[in-house]
Amino acid sequence: MTDVAPIKQSSTRRDEVMLLIRSNNLSAAEALCLQPGYVDDDGTLQYVRALIARKNRDWDEVLLHLEYALDCSPTNSNYLDEKGYALYQQGRSADAARIYAAILVDHPQHLNALNNLAVIYSEQHRLTEAEELLHRSLAIEPQQVTAWLNLCSAVETQAAREQDAVHYAEQAVRLAPTDSRPYLYLCKALLRQGYPTKALEVISQAAAIDPRNADIHYRIGLCHMQLEDYQSAAQAFELALAINPRHSDTFHALSELFFSLNDLAAAEEACLQAIASSSSQAMYPELLAKILFAQDRYQEAENTYNTAQELRARQNKPAQPIRTLCDVRSAEQWANDNGSPPVETLPEQEWEVAPPLFFGHTSDAQFAQVRIPHAYFTQLKNTLVFPRREVILVNDQKTAIYNCLAALRRGDSISKDNSLPFAANNTLTIADLSISQKTIDTGIYMLSDSPQNYAHWVTEVLTRFHAIDQANLPEQTPLLVNDNLYPQQIDSLQALAGKQRPIIPLSSTSLHRVDHLYFPSTPISYFQNKLGPGKSPAPAEATFQPAAIAHFRGKLLEQFAATESKQRRLWISRKNQTKYRRFLNEEEIETIFCAHGFELVYPEKMSFAEQIRTFSTAEMIAGGTGAGMANMVFAPPGAKILLFTVYHPHINYNYFNNLAKINRQELAYVVGDLLKNFALRGYEYQSDFTVPTALATSAIANFLAR
Repeated sequence: MTDVAPIKQSSTRRDEVMLLIRSNNLSAAEALCLQPGYVDDDGTLQYVRALIARKNRDWDEVLLHLEYALDCSPTNSNYLDEKGYALYQQGRSADAARIYAAILVDHPQHLNALNNLAVIYSEQHRLTEAEELLHRSLAIEPQQVTAWLNLCSAVETQAAREQDAVHYAEQAVRLAPTDSRPYLYLCKALLRQGYPTKALEVISQAAAIDPRNADIHYRIGLCHMQLEDYQSAAQAFELALAINPRHSDTFHALSELFFSLNDLAAAEEACLQAIASSSSQAMYPELLAKILFAQDRYQEAENTYNTAQELRARQNKPAQPIRTLCDVRSAEQWANDNGSPPVETLPEQEWEVAPPLFFGHTSDAQFAQVRIPHAYFTQLKNTLVFPRREVILVNDQKTAIYNCLAALRRGDSISKDNSLPFAANNTLTIADLSISQKTIDTGIYMLSDSPQNYAHWVTEVLTRFHAIDQANLPEQTPLLVNDNLYPQQIDSLQALAGKQRPIIPLSSTSLHRVDHLYFPSTPISYFQNKLGPGKSPAPAEATFQPAAIAHFRGKLLEQFAATESKQRRLWISRKNQTKYRRFLNEEEIETIFCAHGFELVYPEKMSFAEQIRTFSTAEMIAGGTGAGMANMVFAPPGAKILLFTVYHPHINYNYFNNLAKINRQELAYVVGDLLKNFALRGYEYQSDFTVPTALATSAIANFLAR
């Protein structure tokens, strides 16, 4: 009997199979693998069948065939690549990431592994690692349009990276000028950068390429919204929905648009459509809860919001359930109604609000006579302190004391976050926190809605010492404060209260029981944190009791004021501010001021005592508006203060203007160009800005030098 030699796999036939795979002719590739004489000793047939299953989006079948293929070739990078993709499609991102990382160990230049691992890292907010992988990929092959777009996505939400996002999207447009995708990315990047007109021009090019793309018309609508052309926005959204009646992002944008115009019924209908059209049940219910709450449907709003939080928790996302409190009072109202009348520490007084002086803007503001509310000191019993906001629970947690809401009455004027997502006339929702096991016998309330904002700290917390010092409380009575305060804030408390008085930080993750709570009111008129379209701050907002300012100012200057008589010119830098209201050409303007004898000052790098000492010698202060400018209260009378900002009807220019008037200082604003890069986030006035150099030079000549 003659021995039969084993059939050897023809490399030519295998090459034919691979060619068919690359041309996406998978049925022919499968047929060739099944022909007599073809030995599938490396898993090619199973790989082909996995690719066929992929076309049908049957990911379980894909993984089954790939397991057989990998049994034959455990390190085959193509098989591993497909397995990673299938795992990702099943929502198993962590498993997919491990596969791609393993590929890169043996094949460090594998483009799919680099790009797909970068996508996963971006979704996990490992943005620096994602960016590094994409740069590696583009160094190997710079003509990859998708890699440039993924790079744009990786950097667009990072602070101060908007220009990079625009650059990367522009690279993709250059490589694929007839593909609409890069224009979508570029439009989004330009909107975030604050250039809605440019964004509209770009997305219009995409519409010319692909006029039946709902994503494009949705993005056109966003451009018009940012330009405050609401009619054109609505028309673009309607066109997007005509193309794709289940375009959930468009329904969501329409809901936001109707809500901003106070058409709550239309907003609710659009939001329900967004939820029904979305593949993810976790999307959009929080907006629906906000709409329901605005219609006084409080229980529905609470249930909707908490359902959304449960879904977030199941997806391993941060979640915070809430509860609704339907009786909001001021501390004064509660004390009067419960037999403990407050002690008045400062009477109500009249105040004349002077119109701000502007360079670069013409204002029609007039002098206005307003009344500053009186200040008081009272004692509250059996309280639960909610440390994330200035909210105190009493009456067995049925009533919330919240002076700000009680004064303003309008819930839409209160800043919202996950600690207090909704507020209305006499109703608010707060995070449903557990109660700390430790009970505090007695304490002085010194918590703040904005504890880490230095300006709010100076004007809303330190001013309470006027009432505290009148109360003559025992030295061992502690100050109750927010946790995670900066060292400068602790120093300010110790300087005013004395180092013997205890300071107790209250954890923001719990409610805290305080049996006897001493409550000094904040001696200012409350001001709205958020205003609707066409609204502006009232003259009475952001006025301060002069005696309360003078009280802490005098005590601190007595301890820390500079002894030398030198008169300094200070440029207060905002270069380290990378979140919002960035002064984009600050270095250019700063150079002009340094030539006029100004020195650079970074308040955030100085101790509290150093800040007082520095500002106490200032004859001139200039720089972008920001928290550090609150130190102007320590400057001498007659000091000139020049603040660089933008004009926006929602900005309260009286805040610093009133502080200057109390201290008999001169103040003016230099108004630059607004970029609107915070418009889509609801706080357009927080957008970045630039200032023309000619305007800065004019302000020096006509204000500082006069």
